[in-house]
Amino acid sequence: MPEDFEEIPELDHPDTDDTVDETGVDPKDIELVMAQVGCSRAKAVRALKESGGDLINAITAASE
Repeated sequence: MPEDFEEIPELDHPDTDDTVDETGVDPKDIELVMAQVGCSRAKAVRALKESGGDLINAITAASE
């Protein structure tokens, strides 16, 4: 690699749609959170899991 170029570290993108374990999460709830917040599917799933499936808390958490 030429000396003029710096190596750029890989960035951690927590909101990307990487493979997410959706076990125990209702797909309709995921879609609802995504629609309300405009977030990625992965973020919606994480918010739903962290909130224990509570839609209001998941939407609030995903919007932050």
